[in-house]
Amino acid sequence: MVKLTSDWATERCEKHDMVSCGDCLDQKRMRRTATGEVRYQGDCSVDTFREITGCDYDFAAEVLHEAGFTPGQGTRATDLVKAFESVGFRVTDVTFMGLDEALLQSAHGRDFFVAGWTRSRNPEGHAWTITGGKVRRDFLRHKRIVFKMFEVTA
Repeated sequence: MVKLTSDWATERCEKHDMVSCGDCLDQKRMRRTATGEVRYQGDCSVDTFREITGCDYDFAAEVLHEAGFTPGQGTRATDLVKAFESVGFRVTDVTFMGLDEALLQSAHGRDFFVAGWTRSRNPEGHAWTITGGKVRRDFLRHKRIVFKMFEVTA
């Protein structure tokens, strides 16, 4: 069982006698957000899972851990697919559709996630969603990327 992020936000650190101290969070590849929540570093796959399923952060993190998520290092697209399928969703590769078409289709109730990465010497990877006619967390939009896109259905 994975320790819940909400536990890290409330339990005292034994080494430093304070709640979720920065040093211990860094060692566990976690961070504190501007709103004070404790989250994993490199957690775009957790947010992607949450945005499509509507579940809470701790449940999403637990499912992603079981599917191959490593805090601070992210998740492969195949592991994100496995996470959705493990809770009963069907995932279909629709990369052929293209990002603009997915945006149009999402306005009609379809949900998509995109796993993209840059083609550079130090590649960056990121997962984001296209739901409800909106693109959420598309941090690589101004870079040349390679991507795979999936439709997620119940």
